[in-house]
Order: sequence, then structure tokens, then C-alpha cells
Amino acid sequence: MARFNPAQLTLAFDSPEDWAVDALRDAGARVPVGRMPKIVWTNYPASAGKAYFRENEIRLSRIVLTTHARVYDTVLHEYAHLVVFQQFGRSARPHGAEWKVVMRQLGLVPKVTHDYPVERRTLSRKHAYRCTICGYVLERVRPFKRNRVYSHVGCGGRFAL
Repeated sequence: MARFNPAQLTLAFDSPEDWAVDALRDAGARVPVGRMPKIVWTNYPASAGKAYFRENEIRLSRIVLTTHARVYDTVLHEYAHLVVFQQFGRSARPHGAEWKVVMRQLGLVPKVTHDYPVERRTLSRKHAYRCTICGYVLERVRPFKRNRVYSHVGCGGRFAL
């Protein structure tokens, strides 16, 4: 007979929003703060989350944060920023010593960036300019401005528009 494992149970209300609320509740129990922040979900394509001091908000990416562990770690990371801001104001650096202490109090290793897989946009380079001397092709997203001379630093030639 197979044994029941509650950790494998996924309930209908077990959503990223619920995970974030639980993580925030856990963070508040470990390191109390004057006012609990509000959680706002956004569509950041690469950033997992951001802390907004004036609004007392933690904004999370529904695109990047797809697992419980990602939501939990990001909520605690951003919560640490808000704790540091409430205790030290703007004098503390974003990922400075004070933030690292709070991260350890929350039970996390102080890590500045995430390593979650994200889709990066690739810029299409639509404008190409050739050097008149060496033939080097410079590709740009934006076109050169008209009525200006652009020189190639490598050889001193000019780019043909």
C-alpha cells in the first residue's frame, strides 16, 4: 500500500499569490517590521522582484517566479530591503552590510541577483554602416543622425550612410 505524502499534495488554492503571502508572513515573524508591505504582481520579463520604499510594496514577476522556492526567496530578498530602509533610511546601501545581516536573520544566504532562466529580448540591428577604408560593418538598432560625420575609431575611416 502506498503511503500518503502531504508534501506532494497540490491544492487548488496553492498558487504563487498564496506562496507570496505565506513567505511574507514568515518573514514578518522572523524579522518584525513596523508596517507589513503590500504584494503586487507584475509582468517583469527578467527581474524577479523589486522593493518600493515609499509605497511599502514588494512587486513580483508572475513571469519569472514560477516555483514556490523562487517566490519564497524573492519575497524575503525584497522584504530585507524594506526592513533595512525602515531601520536605516537611504543611508544604507542596497546590498550592503545591513541588508546582508537581515538576509541572514531571515535564514537566507545574501545573494544579490537570481539565476532563474529568463527569456532575454534580442534587439534586431536594422541599420548597418560600412567603413569606407577598412570595410568594417557597424550594426545599430537606431540609425545615425543625418548631417553628421561618423568616424571609425579602429582605422580613422568614415562610415557611409
